[in-house]
Amino acid sequence: MIGAALLAALMLAGGDGCVEQDASQKKIDPSYIKRNILRAAPAAIKNRVDADLGGQVTYLGNDADRSSLAPGARVKVVHYWKVVSPPGSEWRVFTHLVGAGKNWLNLDQSDMRIGYPPGEWKAGDIVRDEQEFTLPSSWSSPTAQLVVGLYRKGSSSASDRMQVQSGPADSESRVLALRFTVDRAGAHAAAGRAPPPMQYMARRATGPITIDGAAGEKDCSRPHPAPPSPAPRAAPR
Repeated sequence: MIGAALLAALMLAGGDGCVEQDASQKKIDPSYIKRNILRAAPAAIKNRVDADLGGQVTYLGNDADRSSLAPGARVKVVHYWKVVSPPGSEWRVFTHLVGAGKNWLNLDQSDMRIGYPPGEWKAGDIVRDEQEFTLPSSWSSPTAQLVVGLYRKGSSSASDRMQVQSGPADSESRVLALRFTVDRAGAHAAAGRAPPPMQYMARRATGPITIDGAAGEKDCSRPHPAPPSPAPRAAPR
């Protein structure tokens, strides 16, 4: 139980570092690896990116089965990496999901990253890298930005990531791979609940108002009071 709690805390922590995860016990079928080393890039990649990492690897882009996520929803993303020259055994692939505030998720592991890590990549490889993940129910940000890149094994510093020489990226050498919108109303609907109602304040006018687009009436310049706080809900029995 302590291990599960620690993992959850790391996944939703506010930091942006890469956390080294031990997946050495998982065995990947060699036939799976072979199927996911392509001879050529797909003719159509849904979310084309073409980001150059250090002149050695190109992040071609990804295919995702949805562009909007509700908290608790699961999504599949397939990344495509083109190897220009082998990056070497010191490098690892990372994926983060980043939102406003402390919304952050580490998604570094995938079957291809375990079974065919960058230390085995060969020039000319097109690596098909499939991931599935669930947006945490606690996710409060209105967006979720998927970022990817390469980092030096054992390092959690942004300065030890492979530099993005061209293509969409942030100031921390992370390729901007895909941006999801977060549909919190969809989460309420899936749970059989109505989303929280919007609140508006309507005030009684002190005199006649002419509907002419001008704000000269006294009521138009009168300060608006703050809306009342919603009444607290009774605790469930």
